Order: sequence, then structure tokens, then C-alpha cells
Amino acid sequence: MHDAHYHYSKEINALQNEFDISGICNVANEKEFELVQQKHLFYSCGVHPWNASLDTYESMLPLLKKALIIGEIGMDSVWCDVDLIIQKEVFEKQLQFAQALNKPVILHTKGQEKTILELIRKYPNTYVVHWYGCMDYVKEYDEVVSYFTIGPSIGKEEEVTHLVKQISMDKLLMESDGIEAVKWAIDSDDYLAFAEKNYISDFIDFSWMKNAFITDYVADVMIDNGYTLGSLTSYDGFTRNLDQTSAIEKLNTESDHSETTDGNAVYSFNMYDRQGNVIYPAGVMHYNGARSIVSLHNYPMSDKEKYNYYEFKSGDIRTRYADTADGLCKSAVNNMAAYADNMGCAEILLQVSPVYIADTMDTEAVKNLAENGIQTIFGENSVLYYTDPGLELTDLYDKDGVHYTSELLE
Repeated sequence: MHDAHYHYSKEINALQNEFDISGICNVANEKEFELVQQKHLFYSCGVHPWNASLDTYESMLPLLKKALIIGEIGMDSVWCDVDLIIQKEVFEKQLQFAQALNKPVILHTKGQEKTILELIRKYPNTYVVHWYGCMDYVKEYDEVVSYFTIGPSIGKEEEVTHLVKQISMDKLLMESDGIEAVKWAIDSDDYLAFAEKNYISDFIDFSWMKNAFITDYVADVMIDNGYTLGSLTSYDGFTRNLDQTSAIEKLNTESDHSETTDGNAVYSFNMYDRQGNVIYPAGVMHYNGARSIVSLHNYPMSDKEKYNYYEFKSGDIRTRYADTADGLCKSAVNNMAAYADNMGCAEILLQVSPVYIADTMDTEAVKNLAENGIQTIFGENSVLYYTDPGLELTDLYDKDGVHYTSELLE
């Protein structure tokens, strides 16, 4: 996957790392240039129309010479009030520079589509039009540019939707334009109005849920092909056991040591809990046979997970658990595990998420989950609460003045 144009932020960089997305990072000043060098990011460089001045152009020339791609550059009479005469002069100088050195150009065209079209015809080159937002000149631009990028506003912006319908798919590139642009496109009042108009009432971010579906799929394929020993676990907390028969029992049977199977638990699941900045191994759950387990936690449990979380100086952590009602990150408790014997991780996750992504833990909702076959464990104030009367819970943490106990919710 590729992000054809974006402005750097820690958040967008984390998402790109998580989903292995490459991209072209926009550089508009020396500070941003130093950043992309430190991060080893592929980039474009140019004097943005919002910053257009001859002094800025002269100061940016050394960076333009180092860049493989020039941009985003252009003119804008919608989002800024920089003198259009100055904008045009700086823009044309960059077009001349890019053409002379055969460097591709990323174009910013807001409100000045006609003027820019005239100028790029004057200086033929490889052009990429960034987030074209005009109903006019689409055919004319299509004749002289190589690509158009489209952002996350398809369906919201009539102009972008119109472009997609008019341009060949092989000339369309996807871009985010950075995290602020994404938020503008999907979180604004205009978008909510569009959603209401089109009868869209619920928003679910499936990106962080994907491994639940992948874990189920891979487990089902393995079981269908005879791999029915052990379990399958993703790095972010989704576990599927592969068979109704316990792994130890199968091994003992195959080795003629069945006398050693005395009903003891076969599998174990470590339950963690966070208090302040300390993560405690609060207890261990033991169980036999097939089981799907979903672990939800509002802090990273591994290096791979760190991109899903951002900790502010205040200690507050922005998590992947966003309430679909208001978009705010929430978690009823720091840690919660949910499990069932007769359903996959994805089904458990979809039923448990509304309970976990909340301001406080609703114990009645937890009991309702248990009635529907989904048992839960969660930590709160050094107590591991659980709903399964048959649960075997051992190794409760008891060190350094921290003493965990367990309590059945009835």
C-alpha cells in the first residue's frame, strides 16, 4: 500500500508503520527536511503556496536540489490570502527548476486551476495533481498530467467523486494528506451530515480488529487441513485453540502415556493489569480444550503494539478503542479478557467491544455476555473479577505490597 502524499505527524507515521504503508512525505522547510532525514522517509520538497515568497524560495533552493520530487507547489485562492502575483512568480520559478532538472512535480491547485493549467502546459513535465477539488478542467488536466491523487473525502466532496468517475483507474493514486486531513474528511460536521443523509448511522473502525478475523481464518484453515494441536495467537491479543481435545491429552494418547492425563488444565493464559505506569502479571487462567480468547488492553503489551497507543505528558494514553458515538478513546478498565468455547475471536470481539469501550464497566452488561456464552475477566483495584464459575485462576500477584485477589461476579 502507498500514500502518494502526506504531511508528517507522529500519528500518521505510526499508522504507516503498523500497516506497512510507504509514502511521499511533504517537506516545506528545513525543520521538516531534517525530520525526514532522521526518519529515513521518502519525500518531496517545495515552497507551498501558503508560504510563498521570493525569500522562502531562495532559502529552499538547496533543499530543492537534493529532492527527487518537487512539491507540493502551486497556487491557492481558497485557503490562504498570500498575494496571487507572488504565488505565481514563486510557482513558475519552481516549475522552471523542476523542468530543467527533470524532476516530477506534485501540484496544489485550489481555486487556481485555470492559471495552473496554463503554466504546466508551458513547462511540460511529469505532474501529479494532489487532491483535485474542481468540477472544471478535468479533461484538460487529464491530457497533460500523469496522475491524480485522491484523499479520504470520496463521497463527501462532490468534486473528488466526480474526478474518480472521469479518470482512468491507472491514473489514480491514493493519499492521506496527513492525519489532520483524514480527520477533517471523516470527522467533520459536513461528513456527519452526509452520513445522515445517506442513512449511515454507525461508524466502526475495523483496522484494529483485523487480526481477530485473520486469526479465525488461519485457525479454520489449519483445522480443516488436520492441524489440531496447540493454539494460534496474534501479537495484539487474539488466541484460537485448534481442537476440542486438549493438546497434552493428544500427546499423551499418541505416546501411550494416557495415565498422566488426570483432568489438570492444559492451556494457560496470563492475565495482566496496569496500575499507574506499572504492568502486573495479575494471575493465570487455566483451561482445557478449544477456546477463543480476546485480550483488550489500553496500553502496549509489545513493541509491535506501541504504534496503536500514544502517551501524553500528562500520562493519559490515546488508544485504538474509539467510541463510535463520539469518537473519543475510552476503556472501562485497563485490561479485560473475554473467551468462549463455541465462537471465534471476531464474534467475541464484536460483542465485547461496546462493553469495554465505555467510561465505566457495566457489570450487568458483563453478566449478559456470560449468559450468551462469553465469559470475561477484568482487573480493577487489585481485584480480578470473573464470570465463569468453573474458572481455575492461579498465581495471583502478591509482591512489593501489591496483593491481587479474585472475585466471582454473580
